[in-house]
Formats: sequence, structure tokens, C-alpha cells
Amino acid sequence: MTKKLNLAWETLSDSAKRREYDEALKTQAQVATYEEPTQERRRTRTKPTKARATKYSKEYDFCFPVSNAKVVTAKAVSCISHRALSYPQTFETLPVLQDSEVILHPLYLVGFDVHEDFFTSVGLIHSMHLNNQGLIFDGNTGELLDAKVVSFLGDINAISYEVNIDASVRVANRPPFLNDDRFERRARSIIRFQCAEDVSYYGANNVRYTKTCSPKLGSVDIQAVHRGFYPEWYISVVVLSKRYWFRAIENAKENELLFLESELSTCRICGEEISRNILVCNSCGNFVHKAPLRRHGYRCEICRKYVCRMCTYWIRKGLLFKKYLCGNCARLNPNQSKIRQFKSDQSK
Repeated sequence: MTKKLNLAWETLSDSAKRREYDEALKTQAQVATYEEPTQERRRTRTKPTKARATKYSKEYDFCFPVSNAKVVTAKAVSCISHRALSYPQTFETLPVLQDSEVILHPLYLVGFDVHEDFFTSVGLIHSMHLNNQGLIFDGNTGELLDAKVVSFLGDINAISYEVNIDASVRVANRPPFLNDDRFERRARSIIRFQCAEDVSYYGANNVRYTKTCSPKLGSVDIQAVHRGFYPEWYISVVVLSKRYWFRAIENAKENELLFLESELSTCRICGEEISRNILVCNSCGNFVHKAPLRRHGYRCEICRKYVCRMCTYWIRKGLLFKKYLCGNCARLNPNQSKIRQFKSDQSK
């Protein structure tokens, strides 16, 4: 990932360097056309100062790909379809997109160098020379972006340089970028901490010591700062009569989503996470635990339909056993007086 960030910084640096070069040419042109003012006008005219090349773009340099809600919903369905049990309807046909919006989260891609030598009473113990390094920061908080998010977003060299969003996508108000000066101070402190190394050395008394070599703030040379965005989706879907929502990040790969929050893996009976197979009720749309872990879902012993506990009926089968039925098969059963339904407040 560090190599990819370094390559990305070099790629983005080319555009920044071109902008700086153009600014330098304009400045030279201004200086070349400058004429010494006459004595009468000397007090009212000042010599133009050289423009200082900024490290920041005006708004943004790049954006990770933004698809549309239907594509993201299809990815979400694909991510859990391999462990979803549904009959007679297939799971892929059940979720229907209800509502969606995307938030473009700001981030900073920082390219930097670090050069410093570390000395003790015995002399030089460590040299730190890091060139073309790169780190990604949350543009709203100034903290390092979560490593899990950075890893999921993948190859930063495949990003787009324009925010291309389908007209059907509703874009929420994006969080603002952190103040540039404030961010740069924060970034230097974090880089200093990230580059710290523990170094072992022997003192003059032949005793081994360990020293944490952390570069000074002045040794951190920030070469360029590039602004960008990554998309975070809020999507709600309807499965039969039940509504579910999830919050996720997409990347450029097919059938991949990073779920930040999701109801798609939460049992509607007990409210706990479903870590294994998900039983999808084909009567109401509840997602529940499958037996034998917990008896929150059953399969009709006549038509083989998957139903949750709330939609399950049963009838005695001998002295110790029960025969489980779906609602349709229970209504068609001739022994109506013997059919029972689970209580809605039971969560066993």
C-alpha cells in the first residue's frame, strides 16, 4: 500500500508541478515587463512580488469512482447471497431499492520527505532518509484515514480526476475540508509519529541501549498536498414488507463493498449479528438466524418454504415433536383446531 501511495503521489505531483511551472512563467513575465516608475509616481507604485507556489489545489485533484444506487445495491446483494437461504423465491430477486444518497468524504493525499541524523554521546546512531513517501488523511478531521478503508479503496492510481456522478444519484452535503494551515500542522505531527523508529546501540560503557528516533517537525518536508473524495453510500431496500438500510464504501472492483453499518446481517427476532447463514422469511421478509444455532426460522414441512418464527405455525406430531407449517399450508390443513402459532414476544 505504501508503494501505491508513493506512485500515486508522483502521478498527482505531475499536475501540481505543471501548475507551479505555469505560475512561475507568469511571474517571470510580470517581472520582465516591469518598468522603473518615474520620480513623480515612485511613491504610488510598488514592485510586484514573486508569487509563492501553493501546495494545495483550488478545490480537488481526484475522486474515487462513484457508480449509482442500483449498482451498489446489486453489490450488497451479491456480498451476502452466498449465505442467504430463501425459498421458493431466490434471494437476488427480493431486495427492491427504496432510497439512496451518497456522501463525498474529503481526504488529503500527502507526499513528503524526511531527512534527519540522530546522535548521542557516542556519535551517529541512526540516519533517516525517506523520499517520495505518501499518506492518506481524513480531510474533515485531519487524522489518518482508517487503514481498513485505505486498503479497501485499493489502487489509488486508478482514480478519476473528475467527479462524474449519474443524474439519478442524490448527493448529500459533503463535509468541508479542514483549514489548510491547521491541517499541515496536524499532518507534520502525525508523520513525525508514523516515522519514529526504535534503534538499539551500544554506549561507551559497552551497555546496550534503545532509543526512539522520532524526526523533528522541521525535518518533515511536505512536498505536495492533494485533495480528493471517496464515496460513502446510504441505501435502504425493501424485502417484501420489511425495510433494511446499510452504509457502505464502494471501490472500482465488481461485487465488493465495505460495510460500515448494516441491517442486512442483523436478526429481526433477537437483534444480534448473524455470523453464518441468513434465513430469509418468504412471507414477511425478516432476516433471522437459522437452526440449529437458534430457532428463529423454520422450513415448512409441506411446501418447503422458509419462514421466520413470527410467520410459523405448528401442530403436534406425536407426543414430543412438532410439525412446522407456513401460513398458506396451515390454512389448508384440515385440523384447524390443533394448529398453533408462536407468540410474537418469544425470541428463543
